[in-house]
This record gives sequence, structure tokens and C-alpha cells, in this order.
Amino acid sequence: MAAGMNRGLNVEPMRWSELLAIAQRELNEYQLKGQLDRASELYDEELASSLIAAARIILEVANRRTQDHDLEGLADQDLDFSKEIEERHLLLILAATAFGMYGNFPSAAAVQRQVNPELVRSEGQLLALAMSNPSRIGQALRSSHLGVEAREFLERLNMFLLTGDEVENEQLVKHFEELMTGHRPLADVTFLRGGRLCLKHCINLSIARVLKYNGSYLFNKYVKRIISQGRMCLLPPQYNVIQNGFLDSEENAVVTIPTSTGKTLLAELAIASRMTGRGDIALYITPYIALGRQVYECFQEHVIEGIDVRGYFGTFNSHIDQIDFTNSTVIIATPERADAILRSNDLYSRLRTVVFDEAHGIENGIRGARLEALIARMRLQQIQGLDLRIILLSAVLADVEDLRKWLGSDAEHYDDSWRPTARRLAIWTTDGKLGWLYGADPLRPISKQGSSYLGRKTLEWPAAMWPASQFGAIRSQLPSAYENVSFLARYVRGSIGGPVLIACYSKQTTRGVAAAVASTLKELDGISADREKLIECLHMFPHLGALRNMVSRGVAYHNSSLPGEVKTLIEKALKSRSLQFVAATTTLAEGVDLPIRCTIIFDWLIGFGENQTPMAPLLFRNIAGRCGRAGEFTEGDTIIFDNVLGQPAFVNEQSRRSAQARLFSDPPALRSEIANDNLPDDLQDSIKAVLSSQLMAAIPENPDDDAIEVSLSLALYASQHGASSLKIFEDIRAELLSDELGEPFARAASPMWLTHLGQAANRTGFGPGTCRKIISDMPAVKDGLTNSQVAAALLKNFGVCQEQNNYILKEVVTGRKSSKLFVKMHDLEMLGEGWLNGSLLTDIFVTLPKAQQSKAAIPPLLWAAGEADSEFVAAQYDKFVELMEYAFGAFLPWLLRAIATLSSVVREIPQYPWNEMADLFENCRTEVRELDSGIGGD
Repeated sequence: MAAGMNRGLNVEPMRWSELLAIAQRELNEYQLKGQLDRASELYDEELASSLIAAARIILEVANRRTQDHDLEGLADQDLDFSKEIEERHLLLILAATAFGMYGNFPSAAAVQRQVNPELVRSEGQLLALAMSNPSRIGQALRSSHLGVEAREFLERLNMFLLTGDEVENEQLVKHFEELMTGHRPLADVTFLRGGRLCLKHCINLSIARVLKYNGSYLFNKYVKRIISQGRMCLLPPQYNVIQNGFLDSEENAVVTIPTSTGKTLLAELAIASRMTGRGDIALYITPYIALGRQVYECFQEHVIEGIDVRGYFGTFNSHIDQIDFTNSTVIIATPERADAILRSNDLYSRLRTVVFDEAHGIENGIRGARLEALIARMRLQQIQGLDLRIILLSAVLADVEDLRKWLGSDAEHYDDSWRPTARRLAIWTTDGKLGWLYGADPLRPISKQGSSYLGRKTLEWPAAMWPASQFGAIRSQLPSAYENVSFLARYVRGSIGGPVLIACYSKQTTRGVAAAVASTLKELDGISADREKLIECLHMFPHLGALRNMVSRGVAYHNSSLPGEVKTLIEKALKSRSLQFVAATTTLAEGVDLPIRCTIIFDWLIGFGENQTPMAPLLFRNIAGRCGRAGEFTEGDTIIFDNVLGQPAFVNEQSRRSAQARLFSDPPALRSEIANDNLPDDLQDSIKAVLSSQLMAAIPENPDDDAIEVSLSLALYASQHGASSLKIFEDIRAELLSDELGEPFARAASPMWLTHLGQAANRTGFGPGTCRKIISDMPAVKDGLTNSQVAAALLKNFGVCQEQNNYILKEVVTGRKSSKLFVKMHDLEMLGEGWLNGSLLTDIFVTLPKAQQSKAAIPPLLWAAGEADSEFVAAQYDKFVELMEYAFGAFLPWLLRAIATLSSVVREIPQYPWNEMADLFENCRTEVRELDSGIGGD
């Protein structure tokens, strides 16, 4: 109710003073000593619901005082500060204490960000702040307001959190209760009564207590390293998962806990618990490059002597640095890199733990098929007796029973719904109503559904819109859509807070939305180092002049067409809150954690034309889970803009409501993309090519299996849903054994084994069809060609192979006359030369003959120089950048390495320095390339 009142919704009216009184009464119930023995029960949101409500209400009341009074202005007028400031200060400490009373230290820390440290002048306040946020203990110890006994207590608590000493544990509560008996201000008495329960959570959630779960030397050192980095306590979901035996178990596991509740740390502890320091290896597989780097940095922070951490991201590439088998090794990799590494390096016998992060990616087309097959190959190794543990992580899955069964009858599911921040869902409908729904909030009344409205308020759309599906009608209404969502973004920034992320499906809409928001704002006063650094960087790219002007107003857009350094600086400025509005493609919204207060879904329909569909519930959950970052905020809001532009089947009133309701409900069980006859033919062909390559990989990994095609088919997740891939694998087997086109890839002995050609083909990552094409076509490559000439010839020949699924490259190399792309097939050599020379992509773009001949209202040359803006040219540039990054930075290096591998057994292939050429194309560009799609990219 308090959240609804603060948002101006038509909820049942109640005075704020009444709400506060109710909250304080609930708080009193939990301040009794009898609650200490039941403290761990509060890690269940249902059991802690009244305490959660009290904490939220107190914070809403404190923030309401900020809205009702210009407290900063009062402070300027009265050096002793006003009564209003003092009351808000005390309410903030009480709110922080209330959050800490059910173990929600991240929300307590978020509240404490609003506390003015100059106002913390009493011992009781210091202790309450330290108990509800243990990371603040050091700050409290440095205060002059701390007495001798209180200082001694905090030092003992700090020692316990560092060591987990049970002797200290038994004395801590008693010592704290002695502090409670002294004469103190009434507010301090209240704080300390709540602080006692917070202390009990500090003890329960202490990471040092995890030491008792494993006695290995490496594990103990690893935990101590984590603690020394300032992370002293677990979050309740981590505690519950560990209490349920996660670290003790040797069984496979599925872990489903919400975003920002510590899946990565649980995986780290599980990996460390099985390490011996005698050459064992752990794999941590993550789908995105950006997420992989984030995980790599986490491991690097915690790494200790005896454990090596390696990060391998990007395209299919088997190269890894020499492994020191006197140490343990953790390899963080994208699925493509992990696949390549496993095929070419004898690592299986040393694998102890394999973690698959974002395991719901199984549904993700071609990459999902590879991920599923990788897990299936791991399962086959387990069946052979390998002492390996598989752990699947996901923050968005609901029904995982089939997934658990896939990992074996003894596999465990560790689940928890506890969230550190309140996640709120809303929709702004075409009738001018902004309504918040109950969603999965633990405080939702039993009589309400997740899609039921908490309350609605009138907020008219500034620009009228009507359903449209034709391109011209959609394009004519885009300015209205931008104006409306700009208004909504500014409204929520002013009423709820920021930063605000507007999630868009296309690069064009990121620019349009950001421009609309910026057009209503003035340049920001004051200096921000991160914003100034971003602006300085943007001066290097004249075509981004419009973005530079937006940044000066606290606005930016973020998509894959931007230079890598610009994207990095935008993310950095967002982290420091130097930007308040960012319009971005879903790649950013799904990726690394950023301090986003509110996310607006601009495109709830994704795709174009006949391929347009409502956003998948899993994608929506992933995006919605990113706002309200733990430790930064106590809540996060996701708002759907009721966009009416799209396919008629979805944009009429009834269909919109039905499709949007599905976004708010639990997603269905995960579905495999393998043996799915409903997929387009070209996608099915690409998935078959992936499976061909995976079967080749499985043959040498299972040398005693007489029917590996049957075993692999049964090991796939698809088999859990009755979708048999056996017929596909039988066809692949026949193709591998066929000698009609020359030496076969395999022999039909019992069991089947790979020939020398098959062994080489396996190391390429390509299927047998593409390998045959390499063998037949490569002799046509003549001596004396330049690298760019070779690159152009290869892209023309192999740009339509089944493993290549970028539609832009396919359109270029097929040479369709109807193509409107600026890039044509005869441009590939010039593009390769510009890529290798390190030329700015804009400079290469404007030299394209089609660009120079363009009759666009704004010539590309003027656009690139920043002298005029043109969405038509910008859209062409989007496709150009995607082509360059993918074709020359990802696909070509993979293809070149495949040719090098096959040339070792096929004499007819010219002896070019293929591997060196691959490295050259992959590494010649200094900017970081994170692809929206394609091999190994984000």
C-alpha cells in the first residue's frame, strides 16, 4: 500500500502516520529476544512478510518527507539542522535496521547511502548501522562517538566474521545485550533492540562459518580470501542453498535463485570445494563475453596461490596457454571456446566441476543447440564413470523438473525466491493509465493474481497513436512513440528515481528514444569525470556528434554499432550515475549488473515483419531482474510501454493484453531447439550442422560406445520432451561413414572411430559438409594472393555454409539484386584491407561505391563527418558494422583455423600460414568487439 501511495495510485487511502504506526508495531514484535532462535526462519519471504512490509513502509515514509519538504534547503538555512531533517535521519536508520532484521543487508546498505554521516552522532546509531550492514563495521570503529565497550564488541564481532570462531559466536549476543542496558536516547534503544536480531543474522550468515563445510586446504584459503576482500556475510538464498547440502553434495545440481542473490559466489564455492591443487580443472561456461569477463574478474579477485584462473572468450578456437598441472585451474569460457578447448586438449580426466551459467540459453537457437550438446557430452562422460559434477545456474527458470531429471535421477534442485530488492511491474496502457501489478511480490494478498493491479493512475500519452502493421504507417508513428516513452522516462525519473534504462529491440529505436529524451533536457551543470571522459572520447568519432550532445544532458544510447571504448565508457558513466537515461538494445539489459533503478520496455514485440513475436517470458524476466541492483536500491520497477506498432495478430487490444499477461506469469518449462520441426528450414539445417560436429566430438570421447549416435541422442535434453533426434544422428552417421567423396570421416568398426581426416575435422568445429567443401574448394586458392584477397575469396565461398547464420553476410555473398545494402560482394576485398589496416569503420564505410553513389537526402560523407544526421545512413552503418565485426572478426578466423587444421592431413590444401592469418584478422583491431549475435559473441 505504501508503495502504491507513494506512486499516487488509487489504493485504499490511509494517512502516512497511520502506516508508520502499523510498521513500528510490527517491528516491535520482532525485537523480542524470543525471535533470535527463529532468526533463520526469516529467510523465507512468506514468514518474514510482515517485517518486509514494515521495512518498506518506514523507508517510504522517510522518502515521503524528502518529497514534502526541501530538506537540503532547510539545511542551508539552519546550521543546527531542522527537526524535519533529524526525523528523516532517524527514520532512515530505522528502515536500515528493519531490512537488516530479516537478513537483507544489501537493502540496508542501499538505505544507508541516503544517511548523512555527519548526523550519525550517537553510539546507538553507529551500532545499528553496523549491525544492519556488516561492511560498515570498519567505519563505525573509526568514529569518535563509539564508547570503549561498544568498540570492544565491534572488534570481537569483526574477528568472528573474519575467523568464524564459535567461542566468539557464543558470546557476541550476550555482549551486545550488555550494551543495550545502558541509559540511551529512546531512538537508540529502539535501534539496539532491532540491532540484536540483525546481529543474529550476521552470525548465521557469516561466510567464515562456511569453513566447517569442507576441510580442504585450498577451500579454506579461498574462503578466507573472499572474506579479506570485504565480503563477510552470505545472502539468505546462499545460506539456504548451502544449508540444504549444496557444498556437501557430489551430485549434479540445478540452482535457481533470483538475480543479484549470488549465484556466481555459490558456483565459486562449489568449484573450490572440489579442488585439490593437483592438476584438477573446473570449467565455468557463460554465454556472453561481457558476463564472462565479469565472472573472470570475480575469480581473479578471490584467486589464491595454488589456483590459476584463465579466461577464453569469442570464436571457436582451441588454443589455450600451457596448464600448470601442479595447480588447480579454473577456465571461464564461452560455449564455443569451451567446445574447441575440450576437443583439442586432453582435459576430461582432470575435470572436476563444470558450471553452465544462464542455462536457460538452451532455448537460444543455434547457440542453444551447441550448449545442450555440450551438457549432453558431459553427461556421457559421467556415465563412463568420470568424477565430474555438473551445475546449471539460472535466475529466470520456474519449472525445472525436466531439467533436473536430465542431469540424472539423483540430481538436486536448489531453489529460493528471496530477493534483496522489491521488483515491481507496471504497464502504461493506451488509455492513459499507468498501473502497477502485484507480480511475484511476497506481500501480494492471497486473493490477488500476479497480473492483478495494485493500483492505477491517470497519465495521458502526450502523442496519440493507433495500431499499425505496415512499414510506412509504423515509420510515420515512430516520432510519437519516442515522444511518449520520453515523457514516461522523465516522469518515472522524477517520481521514482533513476537511472532509467529504456530497453529497445533495434539500434534505430535506441537512437530515436535517446534523442527524444535529450531534446527535452538542458545541459547538466557541474563536472562529472566519467561523463567528461565519455564526451572527450566521442570527439574522436565525428559521426557520434548527436550522442555527444545527448551525453552532456545525461542521456546516452548503447548498441553494438558503437565503438567498443564508447560502450565501455557509457557503462562506466552509468555505474557512477553520471548518466540518468540510457536507451539500449536488450544485450545490455541482459548482461552485466548495472545500477538501474527503473527499466522501461519500449519494444515488447521483437523481430520484424512476419517474424515478429511477443518478447519471450524468459527474456522479460532476465531484463526485469536487472533493475533495482542490490546494495544500490531497495526496489526496482519494470514498466511496459504499451506499444501498438506491429503485427495485427498482436497489437489489437485483446491480443496485447493476453500476450503481455504471459510476460508476468511463470515461464513454461524449457524447450529444446533440437528436433523442433516448427523452426524455419534454414535454422534446422544450421542446428543439424552443429549436431554433426557434436557427434564427431563425442566419438573419440566415448571410444567404447558401440552406438554413440543413440547414446548422444538419448543424452540430449530434447529427449526429456519426447523429441527424438535419433533420425538426425543416424543421417549424420551415414554421412561420416560415406566414402563417395573421398576418405570418410569415420570407420564403421565396433565401435565407430574417426579417421585421420575425421580427427582433423573434429578439431575444426565445422560439420562434415563444410569440411568437404573446404577440401574441394581450397585447391582453387592460388599463390600470391594478399590476405584481404584470400579473405574475400573465403567469405564468398563459405558465407552461405550451414554454420554461418548471419543474414547480412548471406545477403552480401548471394549477391541478391534486390538487396538495399550498401555492401556488395565485390567490396569484400576492400573491406578486408581496411579491417587489417585498422582504419576507422566510418572511413571504410564512406568509401563503399554504393555509399558514394547514394542519393540519400543526407550523403553518407556528411553523416560520417558529423555535419548532418540521417537515420537512413545510420541504419546502413548498423548493418555494415555488424557485417565487419562478424565476418572479419569472428567467422573468418574460425574458418581460417579450420583450413589450417585440415591442411595437416589434406595435401591438396595450399600451405598458407592459415593460423597466423586467423590471429591477424582476430586481433588486428584494438577495440573490444562484443557481438549482438554470431559465434562466441554477445
